[in-house]
Amino acid sequence: MYVIGLVGPFGSGCSYVAKKIVDNHGYELLSLSTVLREEYKNEHPSKRKYTRKDLQDFGDTIRETKGSDYLARVVCEKINQDKTKNYIIDSIRNPEEINYLRKSFAEFFFVWSIC
Repeated sequence: MYVIGLVGPFGSGCSYVAKKIVDNHGYELLSLSTVLREEYKNEHPSKRKYTRKDLQDFGDTIRETKGSDYLARVVCEKINQDKTKNYIIDSIRNPEEINYLRKSFAEFFFVWSIC
């Protein structure tokens, strides 16, 4: 099993690259931003609309209360349910998330984009 982690600023093309890897190589896509949005919706069920700032602030709160690597831990739980696939992880935003993923998977490859 291979796990690729993509990191880059908003608009750098990481999500585009992730989709191409999924389409061309059959990797399963997991996104820390998706996990964050799911957590946000669970904690704010009546709030229908939210901004990027809302999610960023919520991400800061999650990291303060549940640990800087929390989103990576959630994704790792999903990966550990099916180790027959290769995975690509998008929307990594915190160094502790990278560290957790490196410790969790022997075949973890980290790709950073500054474009």
